[in-house]
Amino acid sequence: MARTAFLLLPLGVLAASHLAAQDAFRQPVRDPAYASDGRLAASIEGDIWVRQANRRTWVQVTRGPAWDRQPAWSADGATLVFASNREGQDDLFRVSATRAGATPERITTDAAADLEPTVGRDGTIYFVRGRGNDVRPWQRTAAGEEKRVTTGTTPERAPSLSPAGDRLAYVQQFDGGRRVRVRVVGGTADSIVTAERNADDIAWSPRGDRIALTSGTPRPALYVTPTDGRYVNFVASARGDVAWSPDGATILVAERVPDESGYNGDPDRVGDRRASESLRGGDRLLVIAAPAPPETTPAP
Repeated sequence: MARTAFLLLPLGVLAASHLAAQDAFRQPVRDPAYASDGRLAASIEGDIWVRQANRRTWVQVTRGPAWDRQPAWSADGATLVFASNREGQDDLFRVSATRAGATPERITTDAAADLEPTVGRDGTIYFVRGRGNDVRPWQRTAAGEEKRVTTGTTPERAPSLSPAGDRLAYVQQFDGGRRVRVRVVGGTADSIVTAERNADDIAWSPRGDRIALTSGTPRPALYVTPTDGRYVNFVASARGDVAWSPDGATILVAERVPDESGYNGDPDRVGDRRASESLRGGDRLLVIAAPAPPETTPAP
């Protein structure tokens, strides 16, 4: 296997709404998510920021004492859906990704926590509702209709729509660990991609033929597997939030330190936003060369 290439992503100082890449700030990045045009959204110390496609400028999208996190792009790249406790509980909000200072719009109001959104081409939002053993995938249509997606009885989280929007991958807990499952959108049957690596977070390749997953068990690792699960390839010793670049060339991993092994996307409810997610100066945002898809031999 070829040696994996690591690059530290250049970031900037959190001092103003616009950040220069040559400035050096140390704040850890969480929840990276790519738009199709190469822009990168992320949560930085509880606010949503967007790095422009030129990779030199960051723009702050949300601000204030609330914990804003887990941004997800709309299909047209105009808006971001994210989770926030700005109304006193964890709900989903929508905000313009192109207009600095826009006021976020509240989307969900359920008493249970709503987290981890992913947005379909038709505006349907898939997310998880609940905490701990009660966390399950739900969907909310553009018309505001909500329903649960699965019927399982164990925790299910980290929903992720394929680039074409036709399949939903998610992580399901079971007695032996955590497995990655995929179902056709609108369907009721799932297929198991892999149950071998105790997946924490997942991301689709731009072609929709493979899934990247990170795991902390038995050691921090990034893997790539095709959707039929016929192999699971080790890529790098890195564990955290994962995003696959739109050009398919790299996989981004926002590292989490090993002692966050119990992290499930739900930071503790404390007054200090930085303390609530165990942000460490040693966490890194890594750019890792993505493995090429295996060559296929045409049938005779």
